[in-house]
Amino acid sequence: MSSVHADAEDGSNTAALQQPQHLVFVYGTLKSGQPNNARLLEYMDSDISVVGKAVTRYPYPLVLATDYNVPFLINEICYTAKRVSGELFSVSSHALAFLDYVESTPTLYCRERIEVDLQIATAADPPDDVASSAETGQPGKQPSELMDSAASVESRWCWCYFLAHHNPNLVAPPFYSEYDSAKTPMRLNIQSLTQQDEEQIKRVIAKEVQIMPM
Repeated sequence: MSSVHADAEDGSNTAALQQPQHLVFVYGTLKSGQPNNARLLEYMDSDISVVGKAVTRYPYPLVLATDYNVPFLINEICYTAKRVSGELFSVSSHALAFLDYVESTPTLYCRERIEVDLQIATAADPPDDVASSAETGQPGKQPSELMDSAASVESRWCWCYFLAHHNPNLVAPPFYSEYDSAKTPMRLNIQSLTQQDEEQIKRVIAKEVQIMPM
């Protein structure tokens, strides 16, 4: 009996190790220390690992919108915007499907492939007084400047969740280089929401930030 059990256990472990992994760039509430991260790890801890800090290869508009102060990344390369910093996750196919559910893909967000620069070596933490110009009104450092100059950087292609069917009026300053709920809090207690409340709020948000296709 014990040998059969051991064989079955070994087989399941082998299957888990062989499960396809996907790279996902996160820039908002799913990042470490942000409001949705704990919820994500509660369900998917064994299926998700942080690869490292990363920054988008090209500048994309990262905006805060709606009365809830929600961060949205818009899939338009915009040279008046900033390169956006975040984290690169390695996730299983099961976790990727869960992320699609959390992000209401493809209704509210769409999952697209982008190129990011992954920081390989450990970077020194940026000083507390470093902030984007959108937050302080003063010139701020770009995410690439916040990386340790001694660290090596490698290009990676990965998935990223962009706002679907965005309203063109959203593509307007201020643009952010990084989202931090400690500096720009969400006006929404995600942890206390029921599933029904969350779906209702998502519908309200969609009406404000999207133009639905005909």
